[in-house]
Formats: sequence, structure tokens, C-alpha cells
Amino acid sequence: LKFTIKDQENNAVSNALIQIGNNSILTDSQGEASICLLSGEFDYRVLKDGYLEYEGIVEILGEDEIEFVALVPNALIELESNEFMVYPNPFENEIRINEPDKVKRIKISYLDGRLLSELQTEGAATIETSFVPKGMYIVTVIGNDQSAKSFILTKR
Repeated sequence: LKFTIKDQENNAVSNALIQIGNNSILTDSQGEASICLLSGEFDYRVLKDGYLEYEGIVEILGEDEIEFVALVPNALIELESNEFMVYPNPFENEIRINEPDKVKRIKISYLDGRLLSELQTEGAATIETSFVPKGMYIVTVIGNDQSAKSFILTKR
């Protein structure tokens, strides 16, 4: 079984800890790690500082299996075109903005691109999100200068 661990920008994630069965392995500089296991179904976890924990199940059928995992950052997401941040990730019933006067609106979309909601921030530091179902979303923040940055947040 070969694991390939990448981030959302398709960069290799090195030194990610993979726990599968009673084994623990680390990814190399290419974000890859291999282990020999008997055929069967295995639960596994991928852990790396700065990323959300990933849990999955892999079925080994005796062939060379490859398991691809995309890790999601858990740190504050800093927008490049401005000096504000949106947090937390994951979020529950609200998203916070540290410099709300620089944000004009926020769009929340499903991962397939369908728009769930577009919210005018009106200078608010806290955006109510209790209406958002649990899951992963593309959150696009549009600044007063019309700059925009999209990133993925998880609602729990």
C-alpha cells in the first residue's frame, strides 16, 4: 500500500504521520509512504501539525494499492491581498474577521461551486453561519477594493 499525501495546492506533505492498524509510518519529502499489509479493510488516520486530522478506510485486495489524501490546513487563513484573516477553521456557528472594515462581502459555496449564501458584512467582525449544514465549503472573501480570495473551511 502506497500513500500519497498532498495539501490543497497539490504540494507534497512530508513527515505526515500515518497510523494504520498497529503501524505508524511517516511520509517522505515527496509526501509518500509505503507499507506491506495483508489483504483486508483498514481504518487509517493521517496527522500533521497545521492540518486537520484525516480519517479514512482503505481496502487492500492483494494488488499494489495507492491511497491519495488531500490535507486541509487548520490554521488561520490569511488573505494575500489584504491584511485580514478569517477564522476559525473548522467553524461552528460563526466565522470571524479580524479587520472587518476591509471586507465587503463573503460568499459561501458548496465544493461543486453552487452558491449557498452571499452575505454583506457591513463592517461586522462576526458572520452568523448557524444556517450552514455540516460539511466543507468554498468561502470567498471580497474586499472593499474588489480583491477576492477563496479557500476551504469546514463546518462541524
